Amino acid sequence: MQDVELRHRITCVAGDVVESIRKHVLPKPAADQVTILDATKSRFYGRHAAIAFPHLLGLELQAEPVPKLQCHAWSVEIRPRPSQRVANSITDMVDAQAAKGYIDDFFEHVHPLYACLDRSSFTKRCANLWSGNDDPIFGTMAAAAIALGSYFSDEPLENELEVSKLCDDMLQDPAQTSDLEPCNIAAMIFNSIYMRLTSTHAVTWARSCTTMHGIESLGLHKDFDEMTNSVGAPELVDTWELGYRSKLFWVAWSFHKNLSSATGRSPVQIDEVTMKYPFSSTDESATAAICELGKLVPQRDISHLLSKSTSEQSQYFTDILRKLRDIKRSHPVVSLAAADVASSVYRRLLVAGARHTIPMQVGDLGAIYEAALAAAESLLDLDQPWWHLVDTIFQLTCVVISFDTLQKHATLRRSMRVLERVNERYHTDNTRDALETCRCLVRAFTEKKRRELAALSEFHFDEPMTAATQPMIQTPPSEQPPSLYQQQQLQHAQPFTFMTDETMFGTQAEMPDLLSQWAGPFDWAGPSGVEWNYSQVY
Repeated sequence: MQDVELRHRITCVAGDVVESIRKHVLPKPAADQVTILDATKSRFYGRHAAIAFPHLLGLELQAEPVPKLQCHAWSVEIRPRPSQRVANSITDMVDAQAAKGYIDDFFEHVHPLYACLDRSSFTKRCANLWSGNDDPIFGTMAAAAIALGSYFSDEPLENELEVSKLCDDMLQDPAQTSDLEPCNIAAMIFNSIYMRLTSTHAVTWARSCTTMHGIESLGLHKDFDEMTNSVGAPELVDTWELGYRSKLFWVAWSFHKNLSSATGRSPVQIDEVTMKYPFSSTDESATAAICELGKLVPQRDISHLLSKSTSEQSQYFTDILRKLRDIKRSHPVVSLAAADVASSVYRRLLVAGARHTIPMQVGDLGAIYEAALAAAESLLDLDQPWWHLVDTIFQLTCVVISFDTLQKHATLRRSMRVLERVNERYHTDNTRDALETCRCLVRAFTEKKRRELAALSEFHFDEPMTAATQPMIQTPPSEQPPSLYQQQQLQHAQPFTFMTDETMFGTQAEMPDLLSQWAGPFDWAGPSGVEWNYSQVY
């Protein structure tokens, strides 16, 4: 009887009511109700899954007993299943006092942007963990939080990399991945963030994809509110999960969506997401803003936009930029993340051949970029080495160069100075590479303008272009003669001449090295003290 009662409690058909498992009644789901959740095991399966079919068939045939919702006949199993491989614990590597300090750093610097934990509950469980109550799954999450706290700490852990590796190893341990819990997902999210801060894009991408697959396996994309009539589901799930599962899903989703855009790869697609969005329109938290930005990241395929008119394409870009401009910025990283999305949209349109829709939006994009540069300067002053300091500013600089408009040169000058400050502060291979690459692009941009100027300087007009010297432009007999206003304009026309290279930039010998003499996009002073005005190129 006890086994029957347990089955009665754990079998939940999403969006429908299992009236009586004891009577083995199989409900007929609607077309969109195709999932099964085992709440006690934290497992989620599609209704069509091979794993779920014996259970559903047993219900239909009123079998005694009904086959359990588990993986029957998965393999021949002539070898023992892998056991727990990681023997170390976070408590062996970091003492309680140090752990508390780094966890405080984590909640101060990281959690405001990716808030998916209850701090009081987390602190209590940490106290229990360091008091000797072994909890490997929670320990994994604690290790991830400590590694992030150490990264932003004024006095980082000497064994920070070992703590991060411990978290990574535990997340891949079969003993933990066989039956996931929300703590595992939180640890995966924080581990992905740490990898984004310290590792390569390939490693970060793999971790983020694993996180999204873990979310689907756990059923975090499904809302328990839709299953309040399903037998047993809500009361068998820990209240920590019920209160924060929606934030876990949306934080992981937004991080993955932005990472997908940065790498140009297809995001993990989870079907039939019913998890409610946890933030209201009036929520001014940084986490709410980060999740809103995830919604604005464009789809990977925007070919549908190319079939629309130029005005519709321009409106698409305008709408996104205005939403980005209006995002509530309660943290400097939000402003930088908004610039990331703006750059992503620009790249999509540029590569898709819709560049002609972009120049009309220079003002909105400039406002977003200026806010991002101010935010980067703020982070530098606070010494918070988020990846945005180099990645966002680098991409922003590339976009500004590609715009090729005079209005954006002030932004270019400021972004180059920010990159110089970042390199001076941290002086790593990545910061040097970002700065040198942008300098190379600016040099190429300058050379392009010099070649254009040289081509234009081949044209010379010895006489003023006045009404008397205008016979080359004949008025067709079929057209009306020039108006009185047009005749007056022609009479007062001024001579039209082009500047040469030497007039504008000085001689080739005097032309300074753009990289070594960098002071901004328009003005440089050469060795002879002569000022060159780059804006005259236009």
